[in-house]
Amino acid sequence: MTILMAEDDPGSRDLLREMLTSWGHYVIDCDNGAEALTKLLVFDVDLVMLDVQMPNMDGVETLQRIKSSRKRFSPRRCGYWTSDQRR
Repeated sequence: MTILMAEDDPGSRDLLREMLTSWGHYVIDCDNGAEALTKLLVFDVDLVMLDVQMPNMDGVETLQRIKSSRKRFSPRRCGYWTSDQRR
């Protein structure tokens, strides 16, 4: 499966990439939603994973743009996550 992952935290991005590739997936990563949209124009992906809180364009806005532009972007599945940093 080809997965596009947008995560702005380098440590989280590396951990997720390592986990997903160890399961046999091909991972394309980026650090914000705007970059994810650009990569969707170039790569055919099966799954888009988006962090909710990112600079430039957050995961919610990115997902809205993907859904409204199905003719341009055609991932089979999309989802997003967040990490609550409050303690």
